[in-house]
Amino acid sequence: MNRTATYVLTIAVALVLICAVCVAVVFRDSDRATNPPPDPHADIQRVYRLGRGGLTGGVATVEALDQLTVGEPARVTARVCGDLSAACEPPAPSAAASSTVPGQSAPVPVGARIEVIAAGGDELTVTPVSGAVQPIFDRGDWAEWEWSITPNAPGSLTLTVRFRVLLADSGESLVPDTLIHVPVRAAPKPVNPFTRALDAATGFLGAVWAVLLAVFSVLGVTVAGLWRTLRRHWPRRPTTTGAAATTGAGADDRPAEVAGAGPGDPGAEPGDPGAGGTGAVPHGGPPGSPAGS
Repeated sequence: MNRTATYVLTIAVALVLICAVCVAVVFRDSDRATNPPPDPHADIQRVYRLGRGGLTGGVATVEALDQLTVGEPARVTARVCGDLSAACEPPAPSAAASSTVPGQSAPVPVGARIEVIAAGGDELTVTPVSGAVQPIFDRGDWAEWEWSITPNAPGSLTLTVRFRVLLADSGESLVPDTLIHVPVRAAPKPVNPFTRALDAATGFLGAVWAVLLAVFSVLGVTVAGLWRTLRRHWPRRPTTTGAAATTGAGADDRPAEVAGAGPGDPGAEPGDPGAGGTGAVPHGGPPGSPAGS
Protein backbone atom coordinates (compact mmCIF):
# COMPACT_ATOMS: atom_id res chain seq x y z
CA MET A 1 0.00 0.00 0.00
CA ASN A 2 2.81 2.42 0.80
CA ARG A 3 4.52 1.57 -2.46
CA THR A 4 1.36 2.33 -4.46
CA ALA A 5 0.97 5.67 -2.71
CA THR A 6 4.56 6.54 -3.53
CA TYR A 7 4.00 5.84 -7.25
CA VAL A 8 0.85 7.92 -7.30
CA LEU A 9 2.59 10.82 -5.56
CA THR A 10 5.50 10.68 -8.00
CA ILE A 11 3.20 10.75 -11.01
CA ALA A 12 1.26 13.67 -9.55
CA VAL A 13 4.43 15.69 -8.96
CA ALA A 14 5.57 15.01 -12.53
CA LEU A 15 2.25 16.14 -13.94
CA VAL A 16 2.40 19.33 -11.89
CA LEU A 17 5.90 20.11 -13.19
CA ILE A 18 4.85 19.49 -16.79
CA CYS A 19 1.88 21.79 -16.38
CA ALA A 20 4.08 24.50 -14.88
CA VAL A 21 6.49 24.30 -17.81
CA CYS A 22 3.64 24.53 -20.30
CA VAL A 23 2.19 27.57 -18.53
CA ALA A 24 5.60 29.30 -18.54
CA VAL A 25 6.04 28.70 -22.26
CA VAL A 26 2.58 30.05 -23.01
CA PHE A 27 3.15 33.20 -20.94
CA ARG A 28 6.54 33.81 -22.57
CA ASP A 29 5.10 33.57 -26.07
CA SER A 30 2.28 35.91 -25.15
CA ASP A 31 4.76 38.40 -23.70
CA ARG A 32 6.79 38.31 -26.93
CA ALA A 33 3.65 38.89 -28.91
CA THR A 34 2.64 41.92 -26.84
CA ASN A 35 6.19 43.35 -26.37
CA PRO A 36 8.30 42.63 -29.51
CA PRO A 37 12.10 43.16 -29.33
CA PRO A 38 13.34 46.60 -30.41
CA ASP A 39 14.01 46.98 -34.11
CA PRO A 40 17.66 47.93 -34.86
CA HIS A 41 16.47 50.09 -37.74
CA ALA A 42 14.17 51.93 -35.36
CA ASP A 43 17.11 52.57 -33.04
CA ILE A 44 19.12 54.01 -35.91
CA GLN A 45 16.24 56.24 -36.90
CA ARG A 46 15.93 57.40 -33.31
CA VAL A 47 19.63 58.29 -33.25
CA TYR A 48 19.22 60.21 -36.49
CA ARG A 49 16.19 62.04 -35.12
CA LEU A 50 18.10 62.98 -32.00
CA GLY A 51 21.04 64.13 -34.12
CA ARG A 52 18.88 66.22 -36.41
CA GLY A 53 17.03 67.60 -33.41
CA GLY A 54 20.30 69.01 -32.08
CA LEU A 55 21.07 70.94 -35.28
CA THR A 56 20.66 74.68 -35.56
CA GLY A 57 20.93 77.13 -38.41
CA GLY A 58 24.26 78.03 -39.92
CA VAL A 59 25.92 79.28 -43.08
CA ALA A 60 28.90 78.22 -45.19
CA THR A 61 30.97 80.63 -47.26
CA VAL A 62 33.87 80.19 -49.69
CA GLU A 63 36.37 82.93 -50.40
CA ALA A 64 36.14 84.45 -53.88
CA LEU A 65 39.16 83.82 -56.08
CA ASP A 66 40.91 86.34 -58.30
CA GLN A 67 42.42 85.37 -61.62
CA LEU A 68 45.07 82.72 -61.10
CA THR A 69 48.09 81.73 -63.17
CA VAL A 70 48.77 78.25 -64.48
CA GLY A 71 51.36 76.48 -62.37
CA GLU A 72 51.30 79.00 -59.51
CA PRO A 73 49.60 77.93 -56.22
CA ALA A 74 47.04 80.09 -54.43
CA ARG A 75 45.23 79.82 -51.07
CA VAL A 76 41.46 79.49 -50.74
CA THR A 77 39.47 79.36 -47.48
CA ALA A 78 35.97 78.27 -46.49
CA ARG A 79 34.06 78.95 -43.26
CA VAL A 80 31.06 77.46 -41.49
CA CYS A 81 29.38 79.62 -38.84
CA GLY A 82 26.43 79.36 -36.51
CA ASP A 83 23.57 81.75 -37.08
CA LEU A 84 24.74 83.89 -34.14
CA SER A 85 28.31 84.26 -35.44
CA ALA A 86 29.40 87.27 -37.46
CA ALA A 87 32.41 85.53 -39.04
CA CYS A 88 30.49 84.52 -42.19
CA GLU A 89 28.52 86.39 -44.79
CA PRO A 90 24.77 85.69 -45.04
CA PRO A 91 23.76 83.00 -47.54
CA ALA A 92 22.68 83.84 -51.04
CA PRO A 93 18.90 84.32 -51.49
CA SER A 94 18.60 81.41 -53.93
CA ALA A 95 20.67 79.03 -51.83
CA ALA A 96 17.83 77.69 -49.67
CA ALA A 97 16.04 76.01 -52.57
CA SER A 98 18.77 73.51 -53.45
CA SER A 99 21.68 71.69 -51.88
CA THR A 100 23.81 72.47 -54.93
CA VAL A 101 24.63 76.16 -54.85
CA PRO A 102 26.36 78.04 -57.71
CA GLY A 103 27.23 81.02 -55.51
CA GLN A 104 29.79 81.67 -52.80
CA SER A 105 27.62 80.94 -49.72
CA ALA A 106 24.89 78.50 -48.68
CA PRO A 107 22.95 77.52 -45.53
CA VAL A 108 24.51 74.61 -43.62
CA PRO A 109 23.18 73.45 -40.22
CA VAL A 110 25.56 73.35 -37.27
CA GLY A 111 25.46 71.52 -33.96
CA ALA A 112 27.57 68.55 -35.08
CA ARG A 113 30.89 67.67 -36.66
CA ILE A 114 31.31 69.28 -40.08
CA GLU A 115 33.42 67.80 -42.88
CA VAL A 116 34.49 70.08 -45.74
CA ILE A 117 36.23 68.72 -48.85
CA ALA A 118 37.39 70.64 -51.95
CA ALA A 119 38.01 69.12 -55.38
CA GLY A 120 38.87 70.48 -58.81
CA GLY A 121 39.28 67.43 -61.02
CA ASP A 122 42.24 67.20 -63.38
CA GLU A 123 42.20 70.93 -64.06
CA LEU A 124 43.02 71.94 -60.48
CA THR A 125 45.48 70.40 -58.02
CA VAL A 126 43.95 70.79 -54.54
CA THR A 127 46.09 70.22 -51.43
CA PRO A 128 44.39 70.51 -47.99
CA VAL A 129 46.16 72.71 -45.46
CA SER A 130 43.77 72.16 -42.52
CA GLY A 131 41.91 69.11 -41.22
CA ALA A 132 38.78 67.98 -43.06
CA VAL A 133 36.53 67.54 -39.95
CA GLN A 134 35.92 70.22 -37.31
CA PRO A 135 33.16 70.44 -34.65
CA ILE A 136 30.69 73.32 -34.52
CA PHE A 137 28.20 72.74 -31.70
CA ASP A 138 27.20 76.24 -30.59
CA ARG A 139 25.26 78.79 -32.60
CA GLY A 140 28.02 81.34 -32.03
CA ASP A 141 30.86 79.03 -33.08
CA TRP A 142 32.63 78.99 -36.42
CA ALA A 143 35.44 77.03 -38.10
CA GLU A 144 37.68 77.60 -41.10
CA TRP A 145 39.16 75.27 -43.73
CA GLU A 146 42.04 76.11 -46.08
CA TRP A 147 43.47 74.58 -49.26
CA SER A 148 46.26 75.30 -51.72
CA ILE A 149 45.06 75.12 -55.33
CA THR A 150 47.18 75.15 -58.49
CA PRO A 151 45.63 75.50 -61.97
CA ASN A 152 46.91 72.95 -64.47
CA ALA A 153 45.30 74.47 -67.57
CA PRO A 154 44.22 77.95 -68.64
CA GLY A 155 40.60 78.95 -69.03
CA SER A 156 37.42 78.84 -66.93
CA LEU A 157 37.72 76.22 -64.19
CA THR A 158 35.50 75.17 -61.27
CA LEU A 159 36.38 74.44 -57.64
CA THR A 160 33.72 72.33 -55.88
CA VAL A 161 33.51 72.53 -52.07
CA ARG A 162 31.39 69.88 -50.30
CA PHE A 163 29.95 70.43 -46.79
CA ARG A 164 28.83 67.37 -44.79
CA VAL A 165 27.09 67.38 -41.39
CA LEU A 166 28.16 64.16 -39.67
CA LEU A 167 26.28 61.91 -37.25
CA ALA A 168 28.08 61.79 -33.89
CA ASP A 169 31.52 60.20 -34.36
CA SER A 170 30.62 58.35 -37.55
CA GLY A 171 31.09 59.29 -41.17
CA GLU A 172 27.36 59.22 -41.94
CA SER A 173 25.58 62.35 -43.08
CA LEU A 174 22.73 63.69 -40.98
CA VAL A 175 21.37 65.86 -43.80
CA PRO A 176 22.01 66.03 -47.56
CA ASP A 177 25.41 67.40 -48.47
CA THR A 178 25.75 70.99 -49.63
CA LEU A 179 27.91 71.83 -52.65
CA ILE A 180 29.28 75.26 -53.51
CA HIS A 181 30.80 75.70 -56.98
CA VAL A 182 33.43 78.42 -57.11
CA PRO A 183 34.40 79.74 -60.58
CA VAL A 184 38.14 80.00 -61.21
CA ARG A 185 39.82 81.90 -64.03
CA ALA A 186 43.32 80.70 -64.91
CA ALA A 187 45.64 82.64 -67.23
CA PRO A 188 48.59 81.12 -69.11
CA LYS A 189 51.95 81.49 -67.48
CA PRO A 190 53.81 84.51 -68.95
CA VAL A 191 57.00 83.70 -70.84
CA ASN A 192 60.06 85.97 -70.84
CA PRO A 193 61.12 86.86 -74.45
CA PHE A 194 64.76 86.26 -73.56
CA THR A 195 63.87 82.87 -72.12
CA ARG A 196 61.81 82.03 -75.19
CA ALA A 197 64.70 83.02 -77.51
CA LEU A 198 67.15 81.06 -75.39
CA ASP A 199 64.92 78.00 -75.51
CA ALA A 200 64.59 78.33 -79.29
CA ALA A 201 68.36 78.67 -79.72
CA THR A 202 68.98 75.75 -77.43
CA GLY A 203 66.54 73.65 -79.38
CA PHE A 204 68.15 74.64 -82.71
CA LEU A 205 71.67 73.91 -81.46
CA GLY A 206 70.50 70.63 -80.07
CA ALA A 207 69.03 69.67 -83.44
CA VAL A 208 72.23 70.70 -85.27
CA TRP A 209 74.36 68.74 -82.83
CA ALA A 210 72.17 65.69 -83.32
CA VAL A 211 72.54 65.95 -87.13
CA LEU A 212 76.33 66.40 -86.90
CA LEU A 213 76.62 63.48 -84.54
CA ALA A 214 74.65 61.31 -86.94
CA VAL A 215 76.82 62.41 -89.91
CA PHE A 216 80.07 61.77 -88.02
CA SER A 217 78.81 58.39 -86.92
CA VAL A 218 78.02 57.40 -90.52
CA LEU A 219 81.42 58.68 -91.73
CA GLY A 220 83.20 56.80 -88.97
CA VAL A 221 81.46 53.56 -89.83
CA THR A 222 82.19 54.08 -93.55
CA VAL A 223 85.90 54.84 -93.01
CA ALA A 224 86.29 51.85 -90.69
CA GLY A 225 84.70 49.54 -93.27
CA LEU A 226 86.89 50.93 -96.09
CA TRP A 227 90.03 50.49 -93.99
CA ARG A 228 89.17 46.87 -93.29
CA THR A 229 88.61 46.26 -97.01
CA LEU A 230 91.96 47.84 -97.99
CA ARG A 231 93.83 45.89 -95.32
CA ARG A 232 92.25 42.70 -96.59
CA HIS A 233 93.33 43.26 -100.24
CA TRP A 234 96.63 45.18 -99.74
CA PRO A 235 99.79 43.05 -100.73
CA ARG A 236 101.96 42.24 -97.78
CA ARG A 237 105.75 43.02 -98.01
CA PRO A 238 108.13 40.17 -97.11
CA THR A 239 109.82 40.45 -93.78
CA THR A 240 113.60 39.98 -93.22
CA THR A 241 113.28 38.25 -89.91
CA GLY A 242 112.91 34.81 -91.44
CA ALA A 243 115.83 35.27 -93.88
CA ALA A 244 118.14 36.33 -91.10
CA ALA A 245 117.24 33.28 -89.10
CA THR A 246 117.96 31.02 -92.12
CA THR A 247 121.39 32.44 -93.08
CA GLY A 248 122.57 32.81 -89.50
CA ALA A 249 122.71 35.65 -87.08
CA GLY A 250 126.45 36.26 -87.74
CA ALA A 251 126.39 36.54 -91.58
CA ASP A 252 129.19 38.67 -93.04
CA ASP A 253 128.13 41.30 -95.56
CA ARG A 254 131.66 41.97 -96.85
CA PRO A 255 132.80 40.93 -100.38
CA ALA A 256 133.79 37.34 -100.73
CA GLU A 257 137.41 38.10 -101.63
CA VAL A 258 137.81 40.10 -98.44
CA ALA A 259 135.72 38.02 -96.18
CA GLY A 260 137.43 34.80 -97.34
CA ALA A 261 140.96 35.97 -96.67
CA GLY A 262 142.52 34.08 -93.82
CA PRO A 263 145.52 34.79 -91.64
CA GLY A 264 148.59 35.47 -93.76
CA ASP A 265 146.59 35.57 -96.93
CA PRO A 266 148.55 37.46 -99.55
CA GLY A 267 145.35 38.98 -100.90
CA ALA A 268 144.47 40.67 -97.63
CA GLU A 269 145.02 44.34 -97.35
CA PRO A 270 147.50 45.64 -94.80
CA GLY A 271 145.77 46.50 -91.64
CA ASP A 272 142.93 44.04 -92.28
CA PRO A 273 142.30 41.70 -89.37
CA GLY A 274 142.30 38.84 -91.81
CA ALA A 275 145.95 39.49 -92.73
CA GLY A 276 147.15 37.87 -89.57
CA GLY A 277 148.41 41.09 -87.98
CA THR A 278 146.94 43.32 -85.42
CA GLY A 279 145.17 45.39 -87.96
CA ALA A 280 147.34 48.46 -87.25
CA VAL A 281 149.35 50.23 -89.94
CA PRO A 282 153.17 49.94 -89.20
CA HIS A 283 154.77 53.13 -88.07
CA GLY A 284 157.50 54.75 -90.12
CA GLY A 285 158.09 55.18 -93.78
CA PRO A 286 158.96 52.72 -96.55
CA PRO A 287 161.81 50.25 -96.23
CA GLY A 288 165.21 51.87 -96.27
CA SER A 289 163.99 55.05 -94.61
CA PRO A 290 165.35 56.06 -91.23
CA ALA A 291 162.03 55.32 -89.64
CA GLY A 292 162.00 51.90 -91.32
CA SER A 293 165.37 50.95 -90.03
